Amino acid sequence: MNRISSQYKSGFTLIELLVVIAIIAIVSTLAVVNLNQARAKARDARRLSDIGQLKKALEIYYYTNGEYPNADECHHLPAICLCTSITATPITAWIPDLTDQIDQPLPVDPINTTDPDTSKTYAYIYTRLDSTPVPPYEEYYYIVYRLETEDQRNDCNGRGYPGWSCTGGGNMPPPL
Repeated sequence: MNRISSQYKSGFTLIELLVVIAIIAIVSTLAVVNLNQARAKARDARRLSDIGQLKKALEIYYYTNGEYPNADECHHLPAICLCTSITATPITAWIPDLTDQIDQPLPVDPINTTDPDTSKTYAYIYTRLDSTPVPPYEEYYYIVYRLETEDQRNDCNGRGYPGWSCTGGGNMPPPL
């Protein structure tokens, strides 16, 4: 009889195995979620770096040419012209005048996709605006972009672009 009871004590029960499998599944899920968040933060860091480089290139263009690149050759919406990193051909020349000036590819969004659901659209958008029709022109530009993580988003400071971030510059800086 002792031999039979010792036979049952040497293994794991089904409950013990299920508990261990459940714990492994929970830990794996948490690791994948954290990995995805880390990837999103890395893409956001690249976006912020790209936008900083783009602003520097725009300022160099301005100091060389006395104006910011024109957006007229890009996509037109009612009363505004936009250059986007999605619609350009080639993709790395999405602000044509700027690309001609700096002789290097322009940065594009790491995802760079469009979707009818704008919350899934990731792109860089540039526009130049003139506030006076005669010299000295008070011109400025906006760069609009989407971050995946919310901790650095500015929602374009309530300008009706929820989920998007805006920055800009010029000789009449927009209040961003």
